[in-house]
Amino acid sequence: MNIDNVELYLRENHHHRILLNYHIVKKFYLRIALVQLDIRFLKSCRTKDIIPKFLWFKTANWNLTASPAYKNSQRRLLKKLYGHLLRTAPKHTVDPAVVTNLSTRILSNDEIDCLANGLDYGLVPKRFDEMNAVGNIEQFFHRVTDIYQHHKKCMKDLRDNDKIIPNDIRVLNTNEMTLASHLRSLTDTFRHQADRYRQKQYQIRGEQKQYYKLLKSLKQDNSIVVTRPDKDRGIVLMNKSDYLSKRHAILSDSAKFSCLFDDPTITRENFWSMAKPIGSTPGRLYGLPKIHKQDNPLRPVLSSIGTYNYGLAKALKKMLSKIIRNEAVIKDTFAFVNQLRSLPKSASKYKMVSFDISSLYTNIPLNETIEIILKYLYDENTPRPSMDRKDFKKLLEFATKNSHFLFDGKMYDQINGVSMGSPLAPLLAEIFLQDFEKKHLELFDLMGIGQLNLVYEPREIKPPKPETDIVVLRVLYYGNPSHIYGKRVTTAVAAQYPLKQVRVVYDVTARIGHNFTTKDKIPTELRSGVVYEATCPVCNEKYIGETCRHLKTRINEHLSYQKRVIPSLTQPRGTATNTTVQPQK
Repeated sequence: MNIDNVELYLRENHHHRILLNYHIVKKFYLRIALVQLDIRFLKSCRTKDIIPKFLWFKTANWNLTASPAYKNSQRRLLKKLYGHLLRTAPKHTVDPAVVTNLSTRILSNDEIDCLANGLDYGLVPKRFDEMNAVGNIEQFFHRVTDIYQHHKKCMKDLRDNDKIIPNDIRVLNTNEMTLASHLRSLTDTFRHQADRYRQKQYQIRGEQKQYYKLLKSLKQDNSIVVTRPDKDRGIVLMNKSDYLSKRHAILSDSAKFSCLFDDPTITRENFWSMAKPIGSTPGRLYGLPKIHKQDNPLRPVLSSIGTYNYGLAKALKKMLSKIIRNEAVIKDTFAFVNQLRSLPKSASKYKMVSFDISSLYTNIPLNETIEIILKYLYDENTPRPSMDRKDFKKLLEFATKNSHFLFDGKMYDQINGVSMGSPLAPLLAEIFLQDFEKKHLELFDLMGIGQLNLVYEPREIKPPKPETDIVVLRVLYYGNPSHIYGKRVTTAVAAQYPLKQVRVVYDVTARIGHNFTTKDKIPTELRSGVVYEATCPVCNEKYIGETCRHLKTRINEHLSYQKRVIPSLTQPRGTATNTTVQPQK
């Protein structure tokens, strides 16, 4: 139906006001389309440096139209008009269906629109993080120049020539001085450009300030938990009481978990020196709701990075990966679909059955799986490992059974099964399932059940070239200024150190997900990789240090040293400490 037919239909069958409203709406959409075309036109003019005719204006002297001042005035007018149109740009649309509200809190439309952007959505930062930016570029400079090694050599040469240089003065060579000057200039320019970009984005995207207020309100609500779903992407809101009850229901299984009365991190860290753990932290358990299942059960996930046996688990994973057979291993869903399509038409008479194992990782029998591994390595495989069988078994138990974690302020130990998040979890599950298939394969054949074998060919990862040294530069993301800054820094490094290869990583500091966490906070005394401050009880001098070990261990060393050096203090004053977690680089 064309426009004339619509107007004729409305005129004959409805009141004349309906036709009038139709004309108003039609003109409104026409104006929106014209504004969008104007924005595209002005953007093309700015990109190609073309001045449109409506910006030509008369001057007292016609010869002035060819002057640079006249051209600059036209460009300023074009930029001002383009900026005004950007402020009237329509708001981007989101899908509210990605937000699943399982809590009793009633979300407003604005809160749903904010959360529908996703936990990874980057907000416009409230302010430029100058300390983080300067810290990133200083660390980058140290890694590019290897300044510590060069400084030691320069100081040694100066002392050999009887030149006294204070230890707090850094001696730089020509390349280091040139690069430092360029990096400082580029960083100052980036700081000003990023701040202008931030202010401009606040003018264009007016919803950003409202998002911060809404997220603050949700964060302060202690009765809800905001997290990700178990599958797919989205956001799930749950009552905190429901979340804790479901997690405690899983932990109440005494066959798989046991509650501990104290934190065994330091004791277990010192138990085995092979993995050489330093400054380990207890694992932290959290849950992802399965919104695709009834009653929305939680999938337990253990954050094991930084635990005392994490390095050992990674080393064992590399050693045991050869046990996995490539048969019946699917690379991904695309390979599975392609394999089904390649089957002959005669296979259409068969039915495909998929078996799902409930809570696969937590139901893996550890003792049986460890015996399967030992049997393969010491009875079936040649050559046998050089390590004694009992010692290797102890390593496996040490990396799996003694995995304690923190949840809701209490310590638990997993005594059976493996947790998602451990490097060994997928490997042990696959080893057990393949052994199960091997034992029952003949029974499947007798029952007329065929197996679809898919071969997974792992990709070959080429090692980096030995003649190049890769250095990572972390840049705070502020749109186009961040990309320009990364390119300029890369060019400056290539001019002074051509063998250094720079890899730029952009950090989005203000994500929606940073406002919500389901993991327990690590106790201050068990934090590692922190910068702390200690005050002398006698002279009040302050010492600032950094430690990769537990803060509690390092502070106890300071107190012990005070007791030895200052025996006159029968009751030494407590050492004042201020700790801040050092950002991961």
